[in-house]
Amino acid sequence: MANYITYGSSFTSFICSVEGLAFIAAHEAATGLTMGDVQKTAICGFIDRLKGNNTTNGSDIWTKAVSSNALIYPLCPIDDSTANANAYNIELISQAALGNFINFVPADITPNGVQGGTGKYFNTTVNHSLYPQNNNSIGGYINIGNTGSEQIAGVTPPNFYLQASTVSFIWRLNSSGGGTYIDAVRDGMFIAQRNNSNNTNLYKNGVLVSSISLASSTPASKSVFFHRVSGLNTYFSGRFAMYIYGMPSMTPNEQADFYEAVQWYQTNVITGGRNV
Repeated sequence: MANYITYGSSFTSFICSVEGLAFIAAHEAATGLTMGDVQKTAICGFIDRLKGNNTTNGSDIWTKAVSSNALIYPLCPIDDSTANANAYNIELISQAALGNFINFVPADITPNGVQGGTGKYFNTTVNHSLYPQNNNSIGGYINIGNTGSEQIAGVTPPNFYLQASTVSFIWRLNSSGGGTYIDAVRDGMFIAQRNNSNNTNLYKNGVLVSSISLASSTPASKSVFFHRVSGLNTYFSGRFAMYIYGMPSMTPNEQADFYEAVQWYQTNVITGGRNV
């Protein structure tokens, strides 16, 4: 149980990693409110699973995320009925506030996630050019899909983004062209990753659904956006329940475990869940 601590009241106690406790402390400092026990348990359990505990293949996603300065925004609410921008810009790996919500109103940010719309986007303030050209990814957990042809997240030009039409997902990863995956159901966990200088692929809910070979180009020197692509002005009308950027290429087993951990978190982060 190294690096794990038991904490809580005489009625409720938790086993949590030091990283989980640091996230909870940062979250409470940012909001000025005590995080609910349901949410604390979800954060502690999520990090534990990212470290390879209680997942099918035991993949250590956490170490990969830390080593690559990846961004995972769990969009953790304060409690079952309360959420705000100060809670949702606390990033999991750094356990710190990172990024800004632009043009959202309080009704857009609920315990179920962040609802997008025209003019609304999240600026991570993290520069895409600081990440590897040939070993990077972008994605997130969407629990309400888009309603039209819309940009979901990323930067351009050159292109590094996720986009969705009414019947497909499209990805571009430091390239002018990209892949298209036909799917009328555009909710769940999507991750597009570049594996090397020629190969890219798309995972949905931890399963490889499409691959395409495209040569890479130098990354854009721009901040990574969600609900919009930096450099474009088409906004995502769906709802995010997690933002993910900067994870290095993962194996099929790692992708499966990552999804398993994320799905567990979305099922448990509020009473009744916000998973799809």
